[in-house]
Amino acid sequence: MNADPVGLIAGSGIFPITLFERMIRAGIRVVVAGIRAHATEADYRNATYQSFAIGEIRAVSAFFRKHGVSQAYMAGGVAWRLRRAVFKPDAALLLSIPWMIRRGDDFTLRRIAALFHRNGIDISDSTPLLEDLLAPRGDIAGPRLGNEQNDELTALIARGVVQCRAFVAGDNGQAVTVHGRSWVGREDRKGTNALLQRTPGPGAVLVKMKKRHQDSRFDRPAIGPSTILVAARVGVTAIAVQAGEVLILDMEKTVKLCREHHISLVGVS
Repeated sequence: MNADPVGLIAGSGIFPITLFERMIRAGIRVVVAGIRAHATEADYRNATYQSFAIGEIRAVSAFFRKHGVSQAYMAGGVAWRLRRAVFKPDAALLLSIPWMIRRGDDFTLRRIAALFHRNGIDISDSTPLLEDLLAPRGDIAGPRLGNEQNDELTALIARGVVQCRAFVAGDNGQAVTVHGRSWVGREDRKGTNALLQRTPGPGAVLVKMKKRHQDSRFDRPAIGPSTILVAARVGVTAIAVQAGEVLILDMEKTVKLCREHHISLVGVS
């Protein structure tokens, strides 16, 4: 087992749990700072665990330093709820909030990482532990593309890819949905599932990519079983993800759900 423990700042969803399991498998001693109302201690067995409100950077840093941690990963979703029990920003973060509101998620997370660094904790890129989960190029799951019956769907995916490339050039989100000849939905801070729920009807396509200038240390785009279930509920026909950049979490279950719900999952460049 590696001598130095590594921290994990865990939000909601399967991503931080997957990363935690990879860290344990790699022989890393893990110290988890779970975000209150987002992470659950039961998901992080065999780890030192403590719960914190959003924004408690100094408290999390002190917790990590107490347990010998100087390097940490960030993973999982965060709902920025302005309730006292969940949101307790440090003074330095509080001063940054007006700027963060006007900027995108990547700016916000870079600012948070800089505050952690100031408190002795370096936020690192977890990609080396997850490389085998990055989407391959081509057909991945569900009905295969590439035949005449799928020409219309292939054209819709191509339109979605064009729209998504333009969208991720900024710092507003990582995904778009396209439907019919003209409808386009764009992800906001509520996330991909909320984007899917705004889809106007069956036959839509979801496209997800890494933001052009995105910092790989946090907010790496990912899909998993929950994405497929929501997509199936609103009638999405295909999901296209950027090969080599988007993580596919719980691959076996994701592939099974795509097959069951007749959703084509494809990796695009």
